[in-house]
Amino acid sequence: ELFFSPNGVEGQSDPYIVFTVGTNTAKSTVIYKTLNPVWGEEKFELEVPSVQHDILEVRVYDKDIMKDDVIGRVSISVAEVWQSNGRLKQSWRLDTKGSITLELKLLT
Repeated sequence: ELFFSPNGVEGQSDPYIVFTVGTNTAKSTVIYKTLNPVWGEEKFELEVPSVQHDILEVRVYDKDIMKDDVIGRVSISVAEVWQSNGRLKQSWRLDTKGSITLELKLLT
């Protein structure tokens, strides 16, 4: 779940998310014409070389014809997930406006 209001933009966005841990990246599908997208059961697996030191970078974009715009970012410590018994569902504030709710799970 993602809730945001783009800076001074009226109308809708076409958001998608890029998840990165180190050099490993995954990308969500685009949800068209919404300010409150829900990706439902979309799942991604990323290799985490160091649970104690790695950071999950979450970047939310608005898909555009010429160039995709960054809506917001958040960095999540993988150790935070580990300390929650390997599973964490939480909302994080984006660095611009809005928030994102993610359910994170460490697989062994």
